[in-house]
Amino acid sequence: MKASDLYSAFHGSNPKARKVTYEAPVGNLVAIGKLAEIVYIPYGSSRRKGVAYSHKSGDLGYKVLKTNLLLVTDSLGKNFYLIKENTRSKWPVFSDRGILG
Repeated sequence: MKASDLYSAFHGSNPKARKVTYEAPVGNLVAIGKLAEIVYIPYGSSRRKGVAYSHKSGDLGYKVLKTNLLLVTDSLGKNFYLIKENTRSKWPVFSDRGILG
């Protein structure tokens, strides 16, 4: 699935080009802890704009798995990243339903 299709499936609208800067991690990553939940608010042209969504890490909608996400920072403590603890796991993923797993 293309990124624009994934955006449209979740947000119910076509994506608009938006400049985003990304800094790759510098040095070793420092694990802060396992992620328990995420709360996010879609913005822009999303039909879900302004609504806060809370996602318990590991939640599939019909059962809850052990979390597979770690919150880490770079060696400078400047940026944060979410990474899979078990990289072979298919969870979590992002779909038209939002975050699964």
